[in-house]
Amino acid sequence: MSTIEQLPSSARMLYEPARNVRVVEGATLARLAWSVPKADFATFMEIASGVDEVIVWPGGSITRRVPLKYPGGSFFADMYAYDIDATGIGQPSYDTFEGIQYSLWKIVVSFKTFDFLAGVGDYPLVSLSTTSGSDKVTRPGTAYKFPSDNLRIDHAVGVRVGGLDLALTMHWLPPITQTVLTLWTGLTGRVNSVAFPTPWGTFAAGYVQFLGFDASETYKVGNQRLGQVTHKFKYREVPHNQIMRSDGGGFEAPVGVTSGDFLIETANLALLYG
Repeated sequence: MSTIEQLPSSARMLYEPARNVRVVEGATLARLAWSVPKADFATFMEIASGVDEVIVWPGGSITRRVPLKYPGGSFFADMYAYDIDATGIGQPSYDTFEGIQYSLWKIVVSFKTFDFLAGVGDYPLVSLSTTSGSDKVTRPGTAYKFPSDNLRIDHAVGVRVGGLDLALTMHWLPPITQTVLTLWTGLTGRVNSVAFPTPWGTFAAGYVQFLGFDASETYKVGNQRLGQVTHKFKYREVPHNQIMRSDGGGFEAPVGVTSGDFLIETANLALLYG
């Protein structure tokens, strides 16, 4: 994350932070302006467009590329740059290659709040989606009978196991690398081997399966190339590796006779945050 303290010392603020604030439906908007010498123009623009910040999460950490933060109190806590307008001012000069140049730049930075929480809680810069759902688990009919006449059931029957479909979208990621894609791909389909912390709470080992991801990249303020990924999970009231015993005596996780492996591979899903 970049702050006004990181801007070049030569930059002079023209608008007071308490002014030029507008509140509209869905967002709070504000503007600040600086006078910046030509020599520091590129540095100012790079910092205002966003610098990398390592955010510590429960169970891991992640790097985000966060644009310039608006200074101020709690009312302005989650406002970040989304538009930069630069105009040449000051003493003009002529360059045969660059044309007319000016000794100073007036740079107006517009800030706003976003749809996702940027700096609040343990999981900033994420948005969440939850959908209720359920699975149908087959039970062996031979373990049951009809009480009216003690007739044994000779076919499989089904029972509902509830769950949730969860989606966690991470915003303002640095450009997504092949290494990260390989990591996410390797974890796809796996069940959490240890407790998995999420914004919805911490899930005990075995209850969450990572279904996969949707990743994309876009250009943001200052021509920054930013990544975004939605990780999709399936929570199940009964651990994913447990199935109904053939005698109908409840759920249990079977293992391979010779390998000892579970039905579904497991992994530490907190690695997704790394």
